[in-house]
Order: sequence, then structure tokens, then C-alpha cells
Amino acid sequence: MKPKRPTIPKAVREQVLREFNHLCAICAAPNPQLHHIDEDRRNNNPENLLPLCPNHHLIDAHNPTRRLEHGILRMLREFKDPTVLKPQFEPLFARYSLVFEQDASSHHGLFSLLDAIDDFFRFVGVLRMGAYYSDALMRAVGPIERLNELKPESTDAGTFTRHRMECMVLTDRIRDQLRVARIDVRHLVVEMLRYQDWPATRI
Repeated sequence: MKPKRPTIPKAVREQVLREFNHLCAICAAPNPQLHHIDEDRRNNNPENLLPLCPNHHLIDAHNPTRRLEHGILRMLREFKDPTVLKPQFEPLFARYSLVFEQDASSHHGLFSLLDAIDDFFRFVGVLRMGAYYSDALMRAVGPIERLNELKPESTDAGTFTRHRMECMVLTDRIRDQLRVARIDVRHLVVEMLRYQDWPATRI
């Protein structure tokens, strides 16, 4: 016998629907269903629930050929701004995620992390109002510490081990710094989207 699907508590359902005026978060159609962003039907945290009309719930959320990133849906839930759903946002979101959504289990080393940070800021810089937002984002993150030497001069094993340990410690420090800045960065990224001259797309 198929296990019964857990139901969303009435108070939670009403809270989420009220936030979105009982309309689809994407197209503002009435009578939306609640979509679990992480696709775990047991997770009825209000921040994990997004009202979608039957059309967008089926086509966008569950169609593997048009799969929206969980992170993008979380941004839609947080900011209630459908601009994040435009396909033009996806390259910026990918760069943002690589830098700011890494967890402690990430295998990215120091230099690939530094490259990803530099790439994120370069990408922001070429967007409309990119100079302003690149500067604002850099101020939100703060100065990124870098090792004075990319490679140890000595070839002995002890020097290499020490250098590797320095890289690991610095990587953890930078990740902590990025984690602290993440909320401010998310706000700035979404604010910046409103200034882009992206063509209208059917969502």
C-alpha cells in the first residue's frame, strides 16, 4: 500500500498563500497549489513552500526538460520577484552559487575558489550598472585574503605540507567570509536584476 502523503498544516498553508495574495508566484493566476521547493513533501517549513498555479507547478517545477534550480525557486520565494526566473539570470546565478552556496563538504580548493570569486565579479561588471554593483558587492564581501606565494620555493616535503595546510586554512576562512556576506549579496544581486534590459520571455 502506498504511504499517505503528509498534508501541509492549515495554518502554514494559509500563511504562505496570504503572503502571495493567494496567487501563483510566477504568473499571478488564482487558486495556486503549494510546491515544495526541495521536493521533500515532509518539509512543510513555510520557506520551503511556493504557491504555483497547476500549469507552472506541473510544467516548470516537475518537467525535467525545464527544471528550475532549487536555489532560483528559493530566491523567488524570498524576494517574490519573477525576474529571477528569466533564462538570462541563469549564468549569473550559476556563478553566484559556485561562490556563495558552497558548503563545508565542497571539494573546491583555494585557487579554484579564488578563480570563481574573480569570475563572479567580472561577470557582474559587464552587466548594466555593473560597475556600481560590482563595487557594492565587493564592499559587502570585504577584502579577500590571498597567499603571497602561489607555490613554495623549496621542494622539500615539509614546505609543501605547510603550504597545503595554509591553503586549507585560508580556504575555510574565505568560505566563512562569503557565508557571512551571503544575505547582503543575495539582496544586491536581485536588486541589480531590475536594471537589466533583458527581453520579455514567456515564463
